[in-house]
Amino acid sequence: MNKIFLDKPRLKTLPDSVLIVGIVLLVYNLATLAGSDPDKFESELFSNTLVAYINAFVIVFMYWSLLSVILDITLFLDDTLFLLFLILLVTLTLVPVANILFLRSSSQGAAHFVAFTHIAPGILLILVMKFKRDRLHQLSATESRYILVCLTIIPSLNSISFVFYYYNTFVSNAIALLVIPAFIVVGRILHKNT
Repeated sequence: MNKIFLDKPRLKTLPDSVLIVGIVLLVYNLATLAGSDPDKFESELFSNTLVAYINAFVIVFMYWSLLSVILDITLFLDDTLFLLFLILLVTLTLVPVANILFLRSSSQGAAHFVAFTHIAPGILLILVMKFKRDRLHQLSATESRYILVCLTIIPSLNSISFVFYYYNTFVSNAIALLVIPAFIVVGRILHKNT
């Protein structure tokens, strides 16, 4: 690839754009439901859409934050790293679409698509941290461990949530919403141990 495409500052603007696109997609769908005919308003559909909105926003925001941290510590980009970041950004853009698709169809294929869009970005970021260490600033063991633990929270909780989907969708949604409390607890535990 040409060096001009691998410019780090240009790549750092992409996650911000992805976050904005994700928010617009989420808000548009929620606004469409809220702006429908008040006599035909379905509170259950609206509340399910709101939960999906919150879940997708949390997923996109957390991955966006983690990607920003990794981009900040990246020394230079090579073709592989650039492609991993690009695939990650495309997958993040699909998170709100997958959540809304799942709400509308609740099919097994839609559930698999949601699981893919929620789990794959974390795996890609873990691969970057593990196999592209030579492209990253040297981190202390504590910093490196903290970032890796944070990277595993979302894929882990969403994998568990995906399994529970086949048994109880309410529990599945509740597990998926534990992402923020999990980040807080892990942060405090790791902070205490340093």
